Amino acid sequence: MNILELMDSKASSFSKNERKIYEAIKKFPDAFANESLSTISFNSGFTKPALTRFAQKLGFNGFTEFQYQFNLDKKSLSLSSEEDSLAKIYANVLLRTEEMIDDEQLELIKQKMMDARAIYIKGTNLSRLPAEELQIALSLKPPYLPILIPEDIPPTTFNQKDVLILFSSRTGSSHQDFCRILRNKELVHPYSILVTTNAKHPLRHNFTQVVVLPSVNLAIGKKAALSDTFSFLYFNECLMEKLEKS
Repeated sequence: MNILELMDSKASSFSKNERKIYEAIKKFPDAFANESLSTISFNSGFTKPALTRFAQKLGFNGFTEFQYQFNLDKKSLSLSSEEDSLAKIYANVLLRTEEMIDDEQLELIKQKMMDARAIYIKGTNLSRLPAEELQIALSLKPPYLPILIPEDIPPTTFNQKDVLILFSSRTGSSHQDFCRILRNKELVHPYSILVTTNAKHPLRHNFTQVVVLPSVNLAIGKKAALSDTFSFLYFNECLMEKLEKS
């Protein structure tokens, strides 16, 4: 019995979190078979203890032993995602993004945006593209007032009815100074939303709401053409669709 068959046989006994790990392994076998435990935990949002317990539930001593056997099984089953086309890789990420976006969470963001005086949007590097796209999309849909925050000149004041949406894939190192403004208790704070592909984003505690999306890097174990921008762009589509129904 190979790893996939073993997981399938125990699927009915999995907890909610174990089922998420099970589904992630089936969708992104290369990442779970080859990456280090730290990298997998960072990219997927699953904790190291949770991944280790999952391997032990399958009968292995730990995650390393699970990976060794999974690598052997993967070769025999030709599961390598490197053989997949980019179209298939991104299609899988798109489907995973759709699964991860919580409708109630999206509804709350919609309501905050509908009541907002202004909507500030920020992103840098590859995250700048979805920020710019969302600003353009909202500018074509009155009465929203979207403001794209310049990368080098962050606003120092907000209105309490403002909404801030910040796109950041991994560490948010370029947003450190900006987040100091959000932490300043003497200033008025907007309703702030972090959209990220890192469930453990180091700046997440600075935001009112955090939206976690799947990582393209997890899908193929290396950089893809658009990296996590792809997930962000699809999030924008889902958000605009929700606003169209308002």
